[in-house]
Amino acid sequence: MCTKTGAAVTCRVRVRNLQHRLSIESLSKRLRAHGEYADVVPVALLADGVKDRNATKAKIRALLNVLAGNESASAALSGVPDASRLAAATPDDLVIVTFAGHGYVDYPGTFYLLPQDFGAKGSTRLIS
Repeated sequence: MCTKTGAAVTCRVRVRNLQHRLSIESLSKRLRAHGEYADVVPVALLADGVKDRNATKAKIRALLNVLAGNESASAALSGVPDASRLAAATPDDLVIVTFAGHGYVDYPGTFYLLPQDFGAKGSTRLIS
């Protein structure tokens, strides 16, 4: 989202996504350089409101399901860069999941991620 004030244009969300993309690229490069990993597959689910709208509950769950070995979940990741390269994680794999966004903790202490489509019409979209 960008706002214009006089001659200045500020794009806060895009900058955060750019920083997140650079962090992913940096981490991927370091893991590749380490030499212990046969393949490094960075997959970013981002939501900038314009270009990337992949950080939905369905896509987050699908990604986790693919890593858990449910290949049929990969269809839900259509259009996500490099998602087709994902496979079921094994005990010898290193899986790093990062989340930069909002969350919610209920009274008993259960933490919920708030995906991009939280509050969308028709259903609650918290992820526990």
